[in-house]
Amino acid sequence: MIYKDLGTTSSTFGYIEYLPPGYDMNTTKRYPLIVALHGVGSGGDGIYGATATGHLQSAAIGPMLIIKNDLAAGRTPYFGTNEVVVITPQAHSNAWFDPWEMNGFLTYLESAYRLDASRLYLTGLSMGGGRTWDYVRDYSGRLAAVIPICGASWNPTNADHFIGVSVWAFHNWDDATVSRTLTIDWARAISGALADYTADPLALYPHLSNNVNLPAANTMTGLFSSGTPGWTWEPNVVTNGDYPLRVTLYPSGGHGAWTKVYSNYNVWDWLLSQSQTPKVTGAPKAFTTNKTFQITLHVDRNYGFWSTNGSVFYQFTTSGAVITISRSTVLRYYGKDLLHVSGATNSISYGFDTNAPIVTGAPSAFSTNAPFTVTLDVNETYGYWSTNASTGSAQAVWNQFTTNGTSIDIENTTSLSVYGRDSLGNNSATNTYLYTLVVTPPAAPTNLTLQDTGAMALRLTWTDKSANENAFRIYRSTNGSSFAYIASAGANTAVYTDSSLSAGVTYWYKVSATNSGGESARTAGVSKQPAVILSLSNSAVIPRSDTRTLSLSYSMMKNCTNAAMLSIAYAAVSNAGVWIAVLSHDLTGPITLNTGGSFTNDWHYPLSMDILQRYTIRITAVVGTNTVSTFITNVSLSAPVKKLTGAVMLNNPCRLSGDAVITQVPENVVAVVYSVSGKRVAVVTPTDADRSAGRVTWDLTTTNGQKVVPGVYLCHLTSNSETIIVKIMVHP
Repeated sequence: MIYKDLGTTSSTFGYIEYLPPGYDMNTTKRYPLIVALHGVGSGGDGIYGATATGHLQSAAIGPMLIIKNDLAAGRTPYFGTNEVVVITPQAHSNAWFDPWEMNGFLTYLESAYRLDASRLYLTGLSMGGGRTWDYVRDYSGRLAAVIPICGASWNPTNADHFIGVSVWAFHNWDDATVSRTLTIDWARAISGALADYTADPLALYPHLSNNVNLPAANTMTGLFSSGTPGWTWEPNVVTNGDYPLRVTLYPSGGHGAWTKVYSNYNVWDWLLSQSQTPKVTGAPKAFTTNKTFQITLHVDRNYGFWSTNGSVFYQFTTSGAVITISRSTVLRYYGKDLLHVSGATNSISYGFDTNAPIVTGAPSAFSTNAPFTVTLDVNETYGYWSTNASTGSAQAVWNQFTTNGTSIDIENTTSLSVYGRDSLGNNSATNTYLYTLVVTPPAAPTNLTLQDTGAMALRLTWTDKSANENAFRIYRSTNGSSFAYIASAGANTAVYTDSSLSAGVTYWYKVSATNSGGESARTAGVSKQPAVILSLSNSAVIPRSDTRTLSLSYSMMKNCTNAAMLSIAYAAVSNAGVWIAVLSHDLTGPITLNTGGSFTNDWHYPLSMDILQRYTIRITAVVGTNTVSTFITNVSLSAPVKKLTGAVMLNNPCRLSGDAVITQVPENVVAVVYSVSGKRVAVVTPTDADRSAGRVTWDLTTTNGQKVVPGVYLCHLTSNSETIIVKIMVHP
């Protein structure tokens, strides 16, 4: 082991060198090279130091530790016996190995040492494992094999650079520092580049208890085959077999898988058995076609070999080889160098399909008297059908359908054409079928009846007597003789509702059945006048004596669109039955009501009306011959008094033979009569009639069983926290 301090060579790194015995004696022999990259914690200044942490000696990892231990024990190191040059560079302090710097370092090593260019190997742990991935990602065609261990690399791109490079990645399942998913992501990317296979490498991994979060019970090695693409998992560290990509997962060990890897000499045996054989390129990824095509293969150095039957391989040189593919073929190829070292055999399948899809389901040509349905199917990709293509018209319409099938209704004489076409452009022959339909008109329906729905609509029902109608036609008349078509009902239905009819009109109906063969006879005509539903409710009156106005409110409901005409009349209670119409010019508010709802009309009654009378108000609505009325009884033309301030004696002075009347008082008034000396003479309780009329009446003939004595009295009126006194003068 020799420490090459930074600055003592043209290398950008300080590094440790191991040369196998006899290297300096045999000046023509070329040796394989292993470059081992340390983790992020072993960077330094690239200068040898006996004890200083971070100095060049801390870069002694993996193979260099094996060499160091063998030399200390007086043994010829494993790598000496196998005649391998081993180099371990040291990354700069607090820095990672950069791929571009590593590429320059490899160029330096090839110029400084006698190396076998077909057997250059790179391995690394943690940060060094990640830079092992990243170096091949950025630079292709230089290495024979790599061993990334728990590699910290997050960008698995340019995976095609790994084609021709043997890969064996290692990781501990429970590594919490660098997740195993980084290794799995690289494995999936590389399998996609090798064989267009991107399924999860762990899909068949034997997890404990079938729990994807648990490792297998033992160390497992995943082996990827590019011949028949797919992953298989075998127990232990598996070195045998010709696989371009391997992944070994240890069930435990945290962030330290390299100790197990680098101490396993079987892994080193595998690495040293790998050789960068001539690289064959030019084969496109697998695809299917229906046309003969050619593939041109290239090899970067002699020789390449190819085969289309798996047994006879043809050799070609850097001049390339042109291969014609005219049928379904598995193309196999590999490189073999002048020392007869062969690379892995790659295989790619090319499908050759000249079979057009087959359309089925169309019956042979026939004649019938009833419509029918044709259900078409196609066995792959697309089918096409047309019912006007047989004319040769440029306007032919072709309808596409898939393997889900399609249904076509044949309702008249039709020429149906069908064919299949796949995504490769394979067309089947076009088949045409003539279906002749001699369709007779359907039987006429019977038993037509009408039902009033109550919503100014009539519901028609009938008996369907045919089995081949396309629809039923509805005819209507308002005179029973001239019928007009108004609507259709679907086949196999026996009901139709005619809505938005007019009040006071009798409607006649007939129904027929129809199809492409014609129309049946119509049913006998039936008639009905839809009933009008008309009502008035919630009537009320509010008198306003200040403007001689009665405000009349009411609600009307009707089931028709015809307008209702409004009229108002009144009759005195004392002259019941003698109705007097309110003139239209005395009314404000609508008298033509187009819709139902709540309404208000103001009646400005004439001066001639007796305001001391009580009246009955009649509100009438008329639609056609339909009339409805509502009545408001015992109506006073005077508005109820709310305050005492307007109270007044109606007949002052008054006579002993009559009553003393005080008017314009509230309904809840309390009246007490006193003499001028303050003696209470009478408590006057208003009758219901008095309350409605807004008055108080004191009967002067029967006060306390005696006639009132002539004189002056004071009536004390109380209502709503108001109090006033009205003077009453009583004459003999």
